[in-house]
Amino acid sequence: MTQNTAEALTLTVNLDGYNYRAAIPPMRRRRLPVLTRARPLALFLFVASYALNIALEGRLPSGWATALAIFPLVPVLFYLFSSLFLNFQLWKSIRTAPFRQGDITWTLDAQAFTTTKPGHRTYTEWSQVLDVIDSKDGLLLLIGYFEAIVLPASAIPDDMSQAELKDRIRGWINAAPR
Repeated sequence: MTQNTAEALTLTVNLDGYNYRAAIPPMRRRRLPVLTRARPLALFLFVASYALNIALEGRLPSGWATALAIFPLVPVLFYLFSSLFLNFQLWKSIRTAPFRQGDITWTLDAQAFTTTKPGHRTYTEWSQVLDVIDSKDGLLLLIGYFEAIVLPASAIPDDMSQAELKDRIRGWINAAPR
């Protein structure tokens, strides 16, 4: 159900079948500071261990030389496992949030967006929203590094495209006092 007035926009949807995995890549690309720190750390450890391996070649007992030759792979494995762990944690956080279960109604206007469902009501001013980004299945309102409000494409009014809604929301976010 959707109501579209000049100032406010009301969207109602049930997110039980929403593909939350589609929300992870755009969030990861935009807002994961831990992951961005893991890359330089892994690169530094790889280069340092490789340089140490070259500098000490021939001066170590055979067991140490083998271990030192394998050690540059440790940062690569660290990066891969940390990326998988962060993806899993992000997906689990999005999927299991209690307020995402059942029918949800969003009311968006120039001042804020309100999330309403039985037993839950949240009022969030646009100044608290970091950004609005496209996802495979709709829009994501980023409210934290690991948290987003999902506006699925099925909730967007028929007379409005996803890009138009994104532009309207981005205008409200930019106009909000910070």
